[in-house]
Amino acid sequence: MAHSENETLNQVLELVEVFKAFDSDDDGQITGTELGGIMRSLGYNVSAQEVDAMMREADSDRDGLLSVGEFLEMNTKDLDLGELASFLETATLASVQSSDVNVDVEDLRLIVQCLLQTQE
Repeated sequence: MAHSENETLNQVLELVEVFKAFDSDDDGQITGTELGGIMRSLGYNVSAQEVDAMMREADSDRDGLLSVGEFLEMNTKDLDLGELASFLETATLASVQSSDVNVDVEDLRLIVQCLLQTQE
């Protein structure tokens, strides 16, 4: 795996860890308040209106919450994800469209960690 791909995997893992840390009720989804906390922890001074706008843009299923897939899509849309992009898309679709298959935060964290370990 190329160095830049490894860096991208690390960025995705960090995003998953941040999501998990701010998912205060550990339900695999974050509220606007939790998103605001994430943005402030990353050094962004965001207003309530900016957080609301981010929620409206990223909340693709319009349930008022961000899943880990929606959060990752919002934060990785400017990255060149290569093969990881298709995995994230598949994982997001699986978690949104099927109640039988649910890819949660812990699953994504473990998968990204495994990908990183196999590339060392």
